Parts: sequence; structure tokens; C-alpha cells
Amino acid sequence: MNSVYLHVAAPVIAAALMNGFLFSQRLSIAKKTNPNPYIPPGPIVGGIWFVLLGILGYVHFCLYKKAGYKFTIGCITIICFILYCLAYPIITSLSPNPNVFFILNLAALWFALITSLRIIEEDASLMIYTLPLLAWTSYVNIVTV
Repeated sequence: MNSVYLHVAAPVIAAALMNGFLFSQRLSIAKKTNPNPYIPPGPIVGGIWFVLLGILGYVHFCLYKKAGYKFTIGCITIICFILYCLAYPIITSLSPNPNVFFILNLAALWFALITSLRIIEEDASLMIYTLPLLAWTSYVNIVTV
């Protein structure tokens, strides 16, 4: 998998399939939380995550290529964070406890910070790509507390 297109498309397609499944099953996070006027509607949040997952896929490719097409700790951290992001809507949709939403948001912020630090440690020039991820996860945590 040495193509940048595959690295970017894989997490985006996985998110589209997962969200399509949730939509087809009529599972929704919105049912479990109070409406928040500071959080955009679901399709916009989904679009933001498509972009963020695409960026993570690109950064993964850059680290993977820099290491001679071998996995590094940064690559593995990015893959784990992408899997967390894919599991997040499923967990929050199926959980009977609405408070799990807030706990998982905080965990996403910490995971994003750890992922960003791993990326920066391996290639500081990729720091610019971590800023949207950190900005979004910080914003969501601020407005949902």
C-alpha cells in the first residue's frame, strides 16, 4: 500500500461505510444527548471528520514513506486513533448511558494530543496537519462541558 490515495481514501471510505450503517439502522447520537447550539448538525460534523480522517491518512503515508515504507510508532498511533474515531459513533449510538458521550470526547482529545505529539516527534514538518485535529477535538470538548 504505497499509494497516497489509498492512505487517504481508506479511513474516509471506512467512515462513510460505518456512518452509512448507523444511518441505515436509525442509530443516532443525537437521540442520546441534548441538542447543543454550538455543535453543527450531524452532516457537517461528519464532513469535518471525513476531512480530519483524510488528513490523518495523508500524515500516515508521509511517516510511512519517510521510514522506507515501514511502520513506525507514529504510524501505529495514527492507525489506532483512526480506529478509535471509527468506533466512537458506534459506541455512543449503542450505549444506554448518555454520559459516555462526554467521556469519549475527553478521551478523543487526549488521544489526538498523543497522536499529534508522536507525529511531531517523528517529523516536525507535519505539525501543521495536526492543528485541525487538535482544534476540532478541543472545540468539541469546550462546548460540551
